[in-house]
Amino acid sequence: MHSRTRRVASVLIVISVGLQVLAITRLLCPPRSMGALSWLRVACTPRLWPFVDYPMFSDPHAPGDVLAWVDARSESVGGTLEVLGSHEVRRSSPAESWDAAYARQEERLRALLGPTLQGRAHSLRFERRHLVLSADGLVAPACDGCPDGKP
Repeated sequence: MHSRTRRVASVLIVISVGLQVLAITRLLCPPRSMGALSWLRVACTPRLWPFVDYPMFSDPHAPGDVLAWVDARSESVGGTLEVLGSHEVRRSSPAESWDAAYARQEERLRALLGPTLQGRAHSLRFERRHLVLSADGLVAPACDGCPDGKP
C-alpha cells in the first residue's frame, strides 16, 4: 500500500515540477508578433504568476522601493477598450529617470503590440501606474505625479 502511495505522490510531484518549468520558460506564452502561435498563449502573465510566484522568482524589495507598471489598452474608434495587460517598468540604472523608463517600456510595447492592431481601427493607450513599498505595504507616493514619491 505504501509503495503505491509513494508512486502516486512521486508522479504528482514530477508533474507539478514539470508544469512549473514549462511555465517559467514561457514556452506557453510566445510573443504576440508570432500570430501563427497565438493558440499557444495559455500561460502568460498575470495568469502564469499564481503558479510561479515564489521568492526565488522575484526580485527582493525594500521599503521605499517603487513598483511601477504600464497598463496597456487598445481603444477602437467607437471607444471600446480592450485590456492588453499590465507590464512592469524597471529603470535600467538608478540614474535613469522614471519618465525615461516608462517611455522605454511604452516604446517596447508599441513594437510588440502594434502588429496585432495593424489593419484594425484601434489605437494603443498606456496608463502609467506606480506604488511605493512602505512599512504599511504598497501605498501611493506622497507626490501623485512622481514615482519616487518625492515632491
